[in-house]
Order: sequence, then structure tokens, then C-alpha cells
Amino acid sequence: MPTIVGTLYSGVFDHREQFPQWGLSCLVEQLVMSQARWCVLTPSGIRELCMAGLAGDPRAEFTTLRIEILEPVEGARHEFTWQRAAPASFSDEERRFLLEALEHLVSAERLSRRLQALLREARGGDPDPVGFAIVDAAGTIESADRVFEDYLRSADPAWDGRSLPFQIELDAKVFGRGIPANGLYFRLEPFGEKCHVRVRRDRRAPSVSGREMQVARKLAGGLTFKEIARDLGLAPSTVSTHAYNLYDKLGIRRRAQLVEWVHKQYGQGG
Repeated sequence: MPTIVGTLYSGVFDHREQFPQWGLSCLVEQLVMSQARWCVLTPSGIRELCMAGLAGDPRAEFTTLRIEILEPVEGARHEFTWQRAAPASFSDEERRFLLEALEHLVSAERLSRRLQALLREARGGDPDPVGFAIVDAAGTIESADRVFEDYLRSADPAWDGRSLPFQIELDAKVFGRGIPANGLYFRLEPFGEKCHVRVRRDRRAPSVSGREMQVARKLAGGLTFKEIARDLGLAPSTVSTHAYNLYDKLGIRRRAQLVEWVHKQYGQGG
């Protein structure tokens, strides 16, 4: 045990952003033919940190071991689900090992996050934290962390808070590739019949405010400045200012170019 504990804490400095995956993999290697999933339940929702181990046959029977570690400082509950193909089971010695080692893993992961925060602060802050959500096949959000919600509300003040800003089809084509939308960059990964979604600002996109995006969508829909002003409760001159600022940021000159850009951000539905 002292060796693996020392390895975990040294990994805080060596692996940093990849620490959860690396740390869980270290523990899986200590238990032959096992696999594990690490989820965190917080007041803002559920987020999965990582999975490690051998991918088993989904039709096979498993011996399952669940261990929860509380993190009272942040009000979080870390849930570890360990599996091993039946008829093998987890021995009492392995259970004791996991109970002790996982407490150190959670502690080390907290130190890793703190170290990352200090490094970002030393670099003047990180403009691109990653938000996380779980959605169903229709794109309806079942859980999301605060970063995810802040991103989408900042990008579109009219966001309903219930679904992704674009339509999805959960097939191999969408997994593993980035989807730009509304100045954000989404990555989708399969999670059973659901989907994990990670989001950050699209570094390739210009900085467009939520209000500018509202104006852009309405312009792309064919509305005039006066009609947009009435819909948004703004003066027509304010709407025109937002529009011309947006044109400058995007480097475009015609409404047709704006329509094309909006479609790329939101999908062909606009």
C-alpha cells in the first residue's frame, strides 16, 4: 500500500490534467482482470471522470463492487464501480485495499485540481475551462455542471436550459469529433444509451456576445432591424450597432454570409 499511495501523490505533479484517468488505471493494474468507473455527484449534477480496465462482454455476468468516498469540503460524492467477470469475485483483502487506496485517490485528485488552478492563476487565468453534461438520444440534458450551464447561457441568453443548442443523432459519426455551435466547441462520447458532452469556448471562433448572437439569428431569419428591436426590446440603432460589430468580427459584408455562419453554428435549422 505505501508504494501505490506514494505513486498516486507523485502523479499529481507528473500527470496533472490527465490525473483521474492515470490514477484509476494505476489502481486497476493492482487488481487482475478488473475494470472500474469513477463518477462524481455534486449539487450541480453528475459527471463521469473516467473509466479504466478491460472492456468486458456486455452480455457477460459481472461481480460488481461499489464504493463511495465523500468529499465534504466541496459537498461531492465520488462513486467507484468495480467489475470483474463472474464467477471471479473481490476478496476481502482487495476490498480493504480499495477502501484505503480510493480515499488517497480522491485526495490526490483534489490536490491535482488545486495545482491546476494555481498554475492557471500564475498564467493569468484559464479562459477555457471544460463543462460537462449527460444527454439522452434526443439531446435533452439530464445533468450538467455549472461550467456547462454558464457557457450555454453566456452564448445564448434565451437558452431554455433543457437541451443542446443543436440536434444530434447518436451514431459513430458524431463521436470523437468536435461540433462547433454558437461560439462553443462540443465533443460527444457514447455512454450506454446516453451521451457524455464536454464543452469549451471555440478557440477558432471570434468572441461573439450572447446579444450579438441573438441579433445574428434573427437577421439570418430575415427580420429587419426594426423587427428585431421590437422582439428584443431594444432601440433599432442598438440592433444596428450589434449587427455591424458582428460583421466586423466575422469579417463579412453580406447577409448571405451571415446566414451561412449562423447555420454552421446552430446546424442547418438556424
